[in-house]
Amino acid sequence: MIIVVPVSKTDDEVVDDFIRVFNLFGPYKGHDLIVVNRPRDYKWGRAVYRSIKDSNFKSTTHHVFEEDGRAGWPAGPNHYWVETVNFLAEEYEGDRDQPWLWLEMDMTPIKRGWLDKLQHEYDSCGKPFMGNLAWTTTTTTEDDESHKMLNLCQHLVGAAIYPPASDMDKYSKLWRNVNKINTAWDVILQWELPQHAHDTNLLQLLFRTGNYQKIKNDEGKWIVQGNDREPWPDPTYTFSKPVDLDNAVLVHGCNDGSLARLIYEEITGEKIQVTEEITYD
Repeated sequence: MIIVVPVSKTDDEVVDDFIRVFNLFGPYKGHDLIVVNRPRDYKWGRAVYRSIKDSNFKSTTHHVFEEDGRAGWPAGPNHYWVETVNFLAEEYEGDRDQPWLWLEMDMTPIKRGWLDKLQHEYDSCGKPFMGNLAWTTTTTTEDDESHKMLNLCQHLVGAAIYPPASDMDKYSKLWRNVNKINTAWDVILQWELPQHAHDTNLLQLLFRTGNYQKIKNDEGKWIVQGNDREPWPDPTYTFSKPVDLDNAVLVHGCNDGSLARLIYEEITGEKIQVTEEITYD
């Protein structure tokens, strides 16, 4: 499998912790690594590439897009994703064409062998896409006292495993244009991909969470849990749930690095100072 790590300066809050926990769970024998970034973030991409490439990968590549593309969310991520698909289709054709994991830096491996476990389930699931099927939501108007969030339909969350890039046209007619639309690419493709996707328990979605801690729940059991980093319109809506330590091997959504630090410290016994920084030059 190819691991694609998109790097942007906007990842500065999580990059150091991502690197530590990623390297902790190596080596990644038999897998390929590709780090991608826009030209203006070259130094960041190069620093990350240098920091994680020595984990016994089958091959390693640092790819810089031809253009910076649009910035902000979701335009920036859309540009990164579509440019990556184009690059993979051109450079990894034939025998090199293989499934790939879009590994954003708010994704935290939590167990040894995490990538091999994902690879095994993907190979056996019988679907070309594998990840989390999440609800696309809307909200009632602000004059509604309850201000409810309502589920519309499901989409495959963008941080997922995709089929070989040369196969994307088989499943989507829209993917080539997502960088021209002001909607997140996974939501744009919500009518094309979910029916071809396997919803896995190995990847847990805890979107936009932080401040992870090891605590005891009401039953006296030790759990790992974070908090929502921003309020949702509906006070009953939350991603502040315990990490599924029994099933998950990869958690998506911690965007302050606290889960990666906690996992690293639990395994190594080494206390990480949050002020510690890696120099990007």
